[in-house]
Amino acid sequence: MKRQPTGELLWGVIVETEVYSQSGPACHGHRRRSPQNETLFGEPGHLYVYVSYGIHHCVKRTRLSTTSGWA
Repeated sequence: MKRQPTGELLWGVIVETEVYSQSGPACHGHRRRSPQNETLFGEPGHLYVYVSYGIHHCVKRTRLSTTSGWA
């Protein structure tokens, strides 16, 4: 949940959870490290947000280390 500058609350519902390792082809860090997926290689606990199929905003929380792209 986040309060917008207008005072409105922005919120969402978690509807699915998954875990990916960098060795799996479904992981956004599988092919290479890039500016778009840099968050996956950062400090654990950060959020990686992306749009799926042009309509869904998806969030991944990074975990483990700064050298592997786990989410």
